[in-house]
Amino acid sequence: METDIAPEPYADTRAALLTRDMLARQAIVTMSLQIHDRLRARIEGGDYPPGTRLPSAKVLAERYVVHPSTVSRALRMLVAEGHAVYRPGLGHFAAG
Repeated sequence: METDIAPEPYADTRAALLTRDMLARQAIVTMSLQIHDRLRARIEGGDYPPGTRLPSAKVLAERYVVHPSTVSRALRMLVAEGHAVYRPGLGHFAAG
């Protein structure tokens, strides 16, 4: 009798990334606010030093498995709070 062996958890790098970056879709806090909070924490924590270009909305949308407009909302919040600046044609950058 053969037994099915379950694949090793997170053997696939993309699956590991998606699991780590998964958002709480049932949370009271909106997904755009969750992304905003994560990006702000990374900016304040030094992962994105002042002047560093932030990942594009497309890249972040793929990372967090959301629509790019959700990420755009998060980026606009960061700009409004002074944590990021937007340079037309270049993208978003961590503010200093």
